[in-house]
Amino acid sequence: MLKSNKDEYKEFFKLLTGFEPRDWQVEAAEKLFGLEKTGGVLILRAGTGSGKTEASVLPGLFLSKQVIIVEPYRALIEDMVVRFEKYLAKLSKILDVGYTLGVDFGGRHYIYECAKNECRERNTKKPFGADVLITTIDEMVYRILSIGTPRKASLYTSVVRSSRPVVFFDEAHSYTNEAFNPMVTLVHLTASLSMYAPVVIATATLPKSVEEHLQLVAKRNGISLIKVDAPEPEKKPPKARVELDLRESIAEEELISFLAAHVDKYVSKGFRKILVRVVKPETAYSVYTELLKHTIQDYSVGVLHGRMPIYDREKVYRTVRNDVIKDKKVILVSTSVIEAGVDLDFDAGVLELTPYRSLEQTMGRVNRRYAKNNSEVTIVNTLDSTWMIMEELKYLGELRKLLGELGSWVEWDRDLSPKLKEVDERYTKDKLSIANLVDAYSSPYSRILAVSLYSLFHLEGTFFEHLLALSKTEYETRGTLDIEVEVEGEPGNVLRIPYSTAKEFGLDSTKTVPKKLLVDHSYVRSEGKIEARGFISA
Repeated sequence: MLKSNKDEYKEFFKLLTGFEPRDWQVEAAEKLFGLEKTGGVLILRAGTGSGKTEASVLPGLFLSKQVIIVEPYRALIEDMVVRFEKYLAKLSKILDVGYTLGVDFGGRHYIYECAKNECRERNTKKPFGADVLITTIDEMVYRILSIGTPRKASLYTSVVRSSRPVVFFDEAHSYTNEAFNPMVTLVHLTASLSMYAPVVIATATLPKSVEEHLQLVAKRNGISLIKVDAPEPEKKPPKARVELDLRESIAEEELISFLAAHVDKYVSKGFRKILVRVVKPETAYSVYTELLKHTIQDYSVGVLHGRMPIYDREKVYRTVRNDVIKDKKVILVSTSVIEAGVDLDFDAGVLELTPYRSLEQTMGRVNRRYAKNNSEVTIVNTLDSTWMIMEELKYLGELRKLLGELGSWVEWDRDLSPKLKEVDERYTKDKLSIANLVDAYSSPYSRILAVSLYSLFHLEGTFFEHLLALSKTEYETRGTLDIEVEVEGEPGNVLRIPYSTAKEFGLDSTKTVPKKLLVDHSYVRSEGKIEARGFISA
């Protein structure tokens, strides 16, 4: 980057964000500018809350390029929309030029038109040409393969091939917990899109073995791949003191009681904002209802998980976020929807034991900017049955053994995080063994995706009919998969429920879930509750 351009970009960055870009953020911009015409991949590794989103997206806006932001989970969309609404509104005022922010996921398609420092929402079926387009990886695959729009040209493919946008895969580590469909999807999309456009893979905790695999894929396909690592931030004061409550042979009812008791403890200690992170929606709902029975003066109590209709979840999240920013007393019970890309900062946490990368992401919501001197977290032992779902019992056993050797109180950054990371790296490397990778890339899903992407970006036609048939087969053989169901009488308000449960109630994606099957998930506040609902299987 020429010195004049570099200075202009630093000024542009400061105008939008209000702070000077760090050296690594400027380096990331320089690398992306170099990939503007040739395409390629930038792996950007930076800690939670460090500014990697701005480092990835603002260079595209500076170059007047379209930016496509791809999130792993729908739960992250709302926070990203709020953030870029503000940026584009501000940019429209500074430059006196209109900007658009498109949102495309789960049957929802709308656009914000930003001009003169404000943005106004309008519905549209075609948000694809927006200056910033926010979507999920599932939706991107559907659009590229023209699923739902048979025999129509792929809109995303046309956008990528003609305008060479900056494509930003946020929270990339979320795809790497196993060497099958999620990771295969990320690798195939990265390899195809980066032949035309700059692709950013941003992460806080990408395992080294996954990074090496991406480098190998890029090399074999003649794709330019470069890396930028943000330096470790100065961590003073420490992130948090961690209490390890690893009592054994607990049942579901005991787990609920233990989690609630630790929340009561932090309330009595005077912590204002408390996060409870659990694995299953059923556990989240049970802890939430248990806490509502307690007399917790002046605290608002809410719950978030993936089986809440999308509109209901957005209402709760938006209100919780505002309350946290205003330093109100809040207790939030959540599943993994709170882990990645969510800008919330709690004082204390009660966490069910999960794999390292999940814990690391959740810890990013506690003392997020290392500005507090006394943050505390309790990690509670989990149920074997929960880890059986993730097929990680061996991993769980090693974590329990490690934690059992550390004592009851440790410091997260110094004592716990490095040891957990070491175990996680070893297990990730095992998952990415040659045998597992051969299985992953030779699976029907992978072969269809590869042929379809190749045909779209290099030849003609799609294989969407075959992919749809495969999905149906998978649903019928694997009860762990979810399907999307719309809430009765509420167009666009969809939720995901397990296929096995949907089958039990006679539901599929062509029907609606009766309102009577949804239970109260309202965010209970002293000012009045924010009404919300969720689906909890028996």
